[in-house]
Amino acid sequence: RLSADELSQLLRSGADALRAEPIVADMEVVGRLTVVGDLHGSLADLGAALDLCGRPGTKTRIIFNGDFVDRGADGAEVLAAVLALKLAFPRSVHLNRGNHEDASLSKVYDFERELVGKSRLRRPSRG
Repeated sequence: RLSADELSQLLRSGADALRAEPIVADMEVVGRLTVVGDLHGSLADLGAALDLCGRPGTKTRIIFNGDFVDRGADGAEVLAAVLALKLAFPRSVHLNRGNHEDASLSKVYDFERELVGKSRLRRPSRG
């Protein structure tokens, strides 16, 4: 289990890594490509997806196609896990932001509250 400080650092590092990537990427795939979508805060679904596709590597790529959070109780943990995978396997794990990663939906579906509660991140100021 991550401490609040470790979770905050992981989220910041993941955000920095994603900001450094291009908006659109063209990739050649040799081997297996698995696309995972709509995890919606379910660690069980993430575990099942990883069991199916195996460890990311040069011949196993994974695209997480958004909607990592909201609805499920473990949105912060799912986001932390996919960011940790991205940081550990930057050329083999790719993250696309879904509509539930948008700030307005994150607030409506209470992900913002979950994240603030599980970390020491401050709520963004609203103007």
